Amino acid sequence: MQIERNNPSEIVKDLFKIIDIDFNTTTEAERQVIAAFSFGVIHAHISTRELGPEVGKEMTLNILESVFKYSPEQASDFFDYLVQCTGADDNNTIKAIIHRGIDGHYQYINGLIEELKTNLLSVLAILKD
Repeated sequence: MQIERNNPSEIVKDLFKIIDIDFNTTTEAERQVIAAFSFGVIHAHISTRELGPEVGKEMTLNILESVFKYSPEQASDFFDYLVQCTGADDNNTIKAIIHRGIDGHYQYINGLIEELKTNLLSVLAILKD
């Protein structure tokens, strides 16, 4: 697999390849979990490059619309929800998923693809419990 380590949109698209799941076969719940994980990936990307929060918001909205196929309104609402979940004691499950995405960014850019696959699949497994 070709790894594009500098483009968050490509990283998020690669997540589906890494876990061998076709986007078109995912449930809405799976998409939301992968999107929350991706939010962590994007956060780590902008933090390591010292980009501002507005760049992060723009990247996230673009990815929610282009990769996850949300409408602009859905993307904006979901973005606001994800930001809210990063607050202290707010929705610890989503916050934990976002932090797993931050770890996933490190795994991705360092070529730890099997670890990343295990990371994301274990997050998705919570939907089956």
